[in-house]
Amino acid sequence: MNHLGYGVTRVVGQLMLLAVLLALSAGAQAGMSEGLYAFHHRIYVIALQEFKPLALRGDMQAQFHLGLMYDNGYGTAKDERIAVEWYRRAAEQGHVKAQLNLGVMYSMGQGVAQDLDEAMSWYLKAGEQNDADAQYNLGWMYDNGKGVKQDRQEALVWYRKASEQGQARAQYNLGWMYSNGQAVAQDYQEAMKWYTKAAEQGHAKAQFNLARMYDKSLGVEEDVSLALQWYSKSAEQGFAPAQLSLGLLYAKNQGVLVDLVQACKWFKLAANARNEVARIYMEEFEKVMSTEQIDSARMQAWLQQNKVAVL
Repeated sequence: MNHLGYGVTRVVGQLMLLAVLLALSAGAQAGMSEGLYAFHHRIYVIALQEFKPLALRGDMQAQFHLGLMYDNGYGTAKDERIAVEWYRRAAEQGHVKAQLNLGVMYSMGQGVAQDLDEAMSWYLKAGEQNDADAQYNLGWMYDNGKGVKQDRQEALVWYRKASEQGQARAQYNLGWMYSNGQAVAQDYQEAMKWYTKAAEQGHAKAQFNLARMYDKSLGVEEDVSLALQWYSKSAEQGFAPAQLSLGLLYAKNQGVLVDLVQACKWFKLAANARNEVARIYMEEFEKVMSTEQIDSARMQAWLQQNKVAVL
């Protein structure tokens, strides 16, 4: 009888403990939900109030968000040192984005003394959790010999991992390695594949390199129309080499109607970015253009550079 009573008492005690834990969990979830809602709606004062007690109780998601808030000055004075501490608390619990951000802080020497070895350590932890940005950073570190002995084969491995997850900068770098035969046999088809994926995400350098492949018939049949399309996308983002190349397409009768105003517009924009070749072309073409054409080209360049819509 006593044994049964003990058993019943024990079960009741477990149920009471479970009820308390559920209540605390529900409260924590409510606080996190309110904090995330406030954070994503930029009501940072409320977000800070909700995250702090949760972070102090060890909630890694709250710790990570506090790191973001101190890192960026959201709802509080910007303090990279405090941001590092919150990132570290979350990172040590396995929060992948905290590991990534802590790696960046060590890479840049923000809120902590620069330590590339420590940066590599945290990037590796995040990369092994399949974080694409950390994988790109690992590739870049190996590619450039930062915090580790330069190893382009290892860079290729990490760039590929990140690329397969859609990381545009990794896709561009992987395309560049195939295009130039770096750490891998030169393969223009593979280069075009990765340049295209990055270009479709708006990566300006990938757009330029893809245009150049169509323009110069590198691994693909010449296609001036596609070259024009990709040069334009890159040039409109302010990438000076693309602006120069686009100007040349308009200036020379190579599958595109000659348009000196458009040519000089793009030469002017590239020259504004200190592209000396573009400046020389602009000056030479202006010698054979009318005052009206020159004024039109300069006005269009100004509108483009200042992103002014023509109604």
